[in-house]
Amino acid sequence: MIVKCPKCGSTYRFNEERLEKPGRFRVKCKQCEEIMTIDVPSPAGTRDTEEKSPVSDSPSGEKLFEKIRSDFDKLYPMPHVMLKARNIISDPNSNFSQISKILKTDQALASRILRVTNSAYYGLPQKVSTIENAAVLLGTRKIIQIINMLSHSQVLKSEMKGYGMGSGKAWRHSLTVAVGSDIIAKRIAPNYSGEAFLSGLLHDSGKILLDGYLAEKGEAFQDVLRDPDISIVEAENRVLGLDHARVGGALCRQWNMPDFVSDAVEYHHKPGQAAENLLAYVIHSADVIAHALNTEPVEESLESMDSSVLAILCVEMDELTSLADQILESVEELEEDTY
Repeated sequence: MIVKCPKCGSTYRFNEERLEKPGRFRVKCKQCEEIMTIDVPSPAGTRDTEEKSPVSDSPSGEKLFEKIRSDFDKLYPMPHVMLKARNIISDPNSNFSQISKILKTDQALASRILRVTNSAYYGLPQKVSTIENAAVLLGTRKIIQIINMLSHSQVLKSEMKGYGMGSGKAWRHSLTVAVGSDIIAKRIAPNYSGEAFLSGLLHDSGKILLDGYLAEKGEAFQDVLRDPDISIVEAENRVLGLDHARVGGALCRQWNMPDFVSDAVEYHHKPGQAAENLLAYVIHSADVIAHALNTEPVEESLESMDSSVLAILCVEMDELTSLADQILESVEELEEDTY
């Protein structure tokens, strides 16, 4: 089997007979480190018994959690540019020229970064044409934020069949929660702003890892969700014995994110369990607003937010509605340039 890297065009030959079983595999291109997906078909005569999801053994609960956690690097590797940028920014002796050097090795990404930098969302007084100029005007933290955003847009833009989410829907929701978290954090906890955006971006990352298992369950998951009193987390636990929030928190720990970020992702549906983690409340409120923006009227959907959350965030319901309008406007300014 000949496989061509969609990014740099390098070609590789794979011996299908040496693979343990048919299915979908992900490998990294040695030239540009792009993650390539390889579909190995079933041998003739075994289609009926073998043409199933690679998760056909259907583990659940703790067994499923351990299986996913052991496969994090294969199933959801940290984008290589994001990894390198994070390593540089965490080094007190580093400077932006090193990040710029990395970005120049990926001209497509550098071009997208400039397009986002020049979007209305960041409101620069003048257009910029180089990464260096963008860094001067926005600062290193904002450039890292854009790198994170663009890296994850490629992962989240795919269809999620298990969740019944069309192409791009997961990305728009994650972008909305990221922007919302950033806006809310700037209002109540400015020091959390950068981490709030990243946490919002990653809050549903566990869904990417659970989607294949839910797809294998067919209609079972959707049948459970038809009960309006059952949340998506409850439905996941009923069908898989595991939910996306727990998986997402574990993924963040695998990526060596700070504990308060990992906990905020894990408990974004139940912030009260996050041991006074204010960031968990920020992500939770942004998530509620993001879902409310898909319904009419928005004000009635926002009323579902727990009063204790409003008290901790020190906001009134009318302020929440105003925040929702601001978040929607900001997402519309960013979405086209990031998708």
